[in-house]
Amino acid sequence: MVVQKQQINPYNDHLVQKIAQFIEHEPILRAFVLAPRHLFVHEFFLPANAPGQLPQWRRVSPQLVSEDEWLQQVYTNQPLITRIAEDGYASSSSSKPSIMALMLQVLQVSPGQRVLEIGTGTGWNAALLSNLAENAALVTTIDIDPSLIAEAESRITSVVGPGMTIVTGDGREGYQPNAPFDRIIATGSYPYIPFAWLDQLGPGGRLVMNCKTPYVSMMLLACRDSVTGEINGNILDTVQGEFMQLHDGTGIVHNPGRKIYPANKMDPVIDSDWDQDRWPFDLITNAHFQFFLWLHFPQMHAHLITRKDKSSAFYYLHDKQTDWKIQFNFVGHNDIRGSQPLWRELQDILEYYRALDYPVREAFTFGADQYQQYFMYADARWNIACRGGR
Repeated sequence: MVVQKQQINPYNDHLVQKIAQFIEHEPILRAFVLAPRHLFVHEFFLPANAPGQLPQWRRVSPQLVSEDEWLQQVYTNQPLITRIAEDGYASSSSSKPSIMALMLQVLQVSPGQRVLEIGTGTGWNAALLSNLAENAALVTTIDIDPSLIAEAESRITSVVGPGMTIVTGDGREGYQPNAPFDRIIATGSYPYIPFAWLDQLGPGGRLVMNCKTPYVSMMLLACRDSVTGEINGNILDTVQGEFMQLHDGTGIVHNPGRKIYPANKMDPVIDSDWDQDRWPFDLITNAHFQFFLWLHFPQMHAHLITRKDKSSAFYYLHDKQTDWKIQFNFVGHNDIRGSQPLWRELQDILEYYRALDYPVREAFTFGADQYQQYFMYADARWNIACRGGR
């Protein structure tokens, strides 16, 4: 199916108008006009309502649905799944356009700047970066999947022209041959900033990524001071989104929450009923307290089991480093079970959090040196990663 330009304009105009509700930066809006989404997203998959534990998908392409339905779905302000792995889970996607725009606004790409993108995917974001830099040769994009790279390269070249460095490789290593970069953006997530990216970030550089673990997720901005070379940053409260995990090419382990179910019944850690005034569930699952708990337990995992009516039944915390577990039980007699050492730590951390007057995670500052990455608040510092290992 050949779609005429005049047929696309109303759909793309509507999407750009939607994006304009989130950002005001005219060059970014113009970049979305110059690189229409349908040129990069031809076939995609929508969730299908079907029984079974594995995700079910409905394929959408111009050959399978009407032109109007295809264009309406392409130009919706939603992420679109573009690849399904052998295990039935999504393995690649076209990100939500408004999230892309917000990240680009924080990144602040100016004409003439060198940009590194980790996670080429469909190639759409690389084309947007090329328009912002006003020179495709200034953009480097890398993806672990050679088939994605092959398809993206053709699309990118047809839309913005030749010259972009489009590489198959492990994005976690960055791309040293074209370093240093003025701007680095990742459209895949990782538990911390790979040190190679920081090494390749030039003076005055800005880096935006989704820092995500099995327990917490946040959009992070890191900047290198143009004079001192110091790295500082913060969690973004204006950008809320999550990306698929970066990996080494062997794929992603999906649904790890199933592995934390206790094989045997756990013993109570309290003698009386669960005091939900002291330990309110909305605090335990609050993103700001979760972040604070993660600073103390970087290997923490969590899993919520719900009833058919979607109300909570059990909530598990599992620290993989110590193998300590806690179960908050909402079924029948409300209680808390699990590892006494973890329960004592949780109580101390809650008291510390209250003593700090419940700080939001955006109040913490990020820092990095040659060997470590950390967050700071008041006079305290928590290391989250070290070079060569967590």
